[in-house]
Amino acid sequence: MDWAYEDIIAAWLGQDNSCLKHSHHALERECLRVDPTGQLATTPHPISWGSPLTHPHISTDYCEAQPELITPTFTGERDALGFLHDIHHFLYRHLGDELLWPSSSPCCLPEDERIPIAQYGNSEEGWKKTLYRVGLGYRYGKKMQTMSGIHYNFSFSDSFWESMGVSEVSEGYLHLTRNFMRMSWINSYLFGATPAVDLTFLDGPHPLENLDDATLYGKYATSIRMSHLGYGGKGQNIDISFNSFDQYLKDLEYATTTPHKYFSDIGVYREGQQIQLNGNILQVEAEHYSPIRPKPPMENGLSALHSLKKGGISYVEARAVDINPFVADGVDIEQLFFLHTFLLYCLFKESSSIEGQEAKDIHENQDSVALNGRDPKLALVNNGREVLLVDWGKNLLNDMQPIADLLDRVNGTDRYSRNLQQQKLKIINPTLTPSARIVNTLTNNCESFQQFGWRLAFQHRAAFQLEPPNHNILRFFSNLAEESLHHLEKATACGV
Repeated sequence: MDWAYEDIIAAWLGQDNSCLKHSHHALERECLRVDPTGQLATTPHPISWGSPLTHPHISTDYCEAQPELITPTFTGERDALGFLHDIHHFLYRHLGDELLWPSSSPCCLPEDERIPIAQYGNSEEGWKKTLYRVGLGYRYGKKMQTMSGIHYNFSFSDSFWESMGVSEVSEGYLHLTRNFMRMSWINSYLFGATPAVDLTFLDGPHPLENLDDATLYGKYATSIRMSHLGYGGKGQNIDISFNSFDQYLKDLEYATTTPHKYFSDIGVYREGQQIQLNGNILQVEAEHYSPIRPKPPMENGLSALHSLKKGGISYVEARAVDINPFVADGVDIEQLFFLHTFLLYCLFKESSSIEGQEAKDIHENQDSVALNGRDPKLALVNNGREVLLVDWGKNLLNDMQPIADLLDRVNGTDRYSRNLQQQKLKIINPTLTPSARIVNTLTNNCESFQQFGWRLAFQHRAAFQLEPPNHNILRFFSNLAEESLHHLEKATACGV
């Protein structure tokens, strides 16, 4: 896919661009259930929510106390966010006295052995899902897995790809993916919301400082979650190429079939019990914690790799998105407007292959911004040259302006351009970023991170409880919960 950015912008401004209105948006939100004191809940996944194995919209992630909320696909960001809000509306009316933790950084955590792994029932599929998570605990530690986030799933319409003259859609999504990898640090800077963690989160050496007796933080940190202390940590320096679809398939297959020395040494069995699916580099494809993942159309009974081979890439999952603790839904429309603009920019911008040294620079840039992004003197590496983050950030957002203008024109609005202006202000003034707001709130209120999260958890619950009950929404999700429990019974009985 060889094109010049300015030429493609000019081409889209000069043609019918209505197909840009039909891009697809979906959201996933992970969070933690906590008891009224703010401690990790030890109760099972509420049965009134349905089965986490078979419910289409309410599941669990790693921990039994870690619900995952999943929206369908919509052609507008607001609709996806609205459905996420509806799920919250239902959950809060079936949560008892528990709360939903408002941050990607977890609450005060017990020791690993007391963190309950998600349970999916006695079917073969449920057993495998739980065993996979047991393996993750041995590989990376349970505490890291409790870090939650937002996933933004995005795809273009078939008519869009036809207008682009792209026949190899998978290569188009990989073009976008490479640029997202190069520039995903901008999302961590603008929207990163994990500058601090509870003291119980980290057991080993780290570069963080004590904010108080119970809180660790980085003075200039933006997203500890996206640093080597989180999902960029041990075992995740995996060489999977996004340079071509064939190479991507080859590398994924290698990673899921090749033993990893450290993971193999853990053992697949211990004291007669299986403790991981296998000792390979990746137990399954989902273990690749990339900031963005190309995804296939999933079919029942097929692994992600086999689905990719059969159907190609059908969307991308942007994973480098922290939960905004100041927002009850965990994400707001402004961040979605930016991500939409950014992903379109990543596609339209030239995108060469990522080779050895650049791959290292990308990883180091992300870690540097995650831990020190608000340092005004922070320099990153761009095309082999050092450049101040503030300068690269200004140039990047200015370069995105034609994309925002195009989306405004298509949608008859100015919201994308206004949003981009808001993000430019954060480059000039780091105190406007969520990470700075969190650190300033902790400092000004003399709060520990645990107290901060506990306070906001109560505020968010109160906000949802003040909403008049929407009986249509409540009935819709109650029916889905009952159906999911029925499907679980059938799956268990059939051994599927």
